[in-house]
Amino acid sequence: MTPYVMAAASRVAAAALEGWRTTPASGPNAVRRGHEKERKPMTPEERQVITGIFERLQAAEGHPRDPEAEKLIADLVAKQPYAPYAMAQSVYVNEQALVGLNQRVANS
Repeated sequence: MTPYVMAAASRVAAAALEGWRTTPASGPNAVRRGHEKERKPMTPEERQVITGIFERLQAAEGHPRDPEAEKLIADLVAKQPYAPYAMAQSVYVNEQALVGLNQRVANS
């Protein structure tokens, strides 16, 4: 990947992330009690984004899986309950970055 494409992907991903809810309850970027912003209800668009991610994942349900990898993932998710949220967020940001890059390529 060229430096230009990497920089463009970073900008697109950062712009996509701005619209995603990011208020971790634990970890190095945790928001201290009493300092939380007032939380707004999830919008229908946010709900659709999350639902769409999991609908696409459901298509892989019948595919063979590596039992060792599956156990490791389950163990890590048990230790890091925030992981599924962060992973869904990452999928969304990456999808938006790809859409943006595809548009740039189509327009050049």
